[in-house]
Amino acid sequence: MMRFLAACLLLAAPLAHAEEAPLWELGGGVAGVSFPDYRGSARQREYLLPVPMFVYRGEVFQADRDRVRGVFYRTERAEIDVSINGSVPVESDGGGAREGMPDLDPTLEIGPSFNWKFLQAPRHTVTLRLPVRAVIASDLRNFQGAGVLANPNLNLDVRFDDGWKLGLQAGALFGSRRYHDYFYGVAAEHARPGRP
Repeated sequence: MMRFLAACLLLAAPLAHAEEAPLWELGGGVAGVSFPDYRGSARQREYLLPVPMFVYRGEVFQADRDRVRGVFYRTERAEIDVSINGSVPVESDGGGAREGMPDLDPTLEIGPSFNWKFLQAPRHTVTLRLPVRAVIASDLRNFQGAGVLANPNLNLDVRFDDGWKLGLQAGALFGSRRYHDYFYGVAAEHARPGRP
């Protein structure tokens, strides 16, 4: 009987070890993406970008395929973390609504997010996310505050038996006057017919 138990333990040890994921993983690839110049812009730009794949499973700092975050508070259903987003630089040449106006620097959006899983089942999860972010515009030489954003949203994650996952997100986006002025404001010297 002892030999049988010892054999079972020896067979189970690699399986238990296989379940544990490493603290970090590193990989990469290339992605072709298309972004509007800014939210609401009719102009799109295509980018071929290197995509670093970094997974880190720390207690506070975590990074995975979905997001990079710092988790400051966590229960089974709720957590408070740091939410990060951004925008690409906008060149005002080549026609469009911003023709002749100054270029826009890329932005970094950073701030806290309260996330509450109010529906959790084996195959699906519905999470209410309430991020509020300060917006900083920078060309890496100069930095300027560009307002505040709030993006309350509902996130549905569905898991299928074959390993596929489906994610759907819907929400609203609220910006401060300073944020809207950064992207949509027109100084008097740049006003013209069709762009008051």
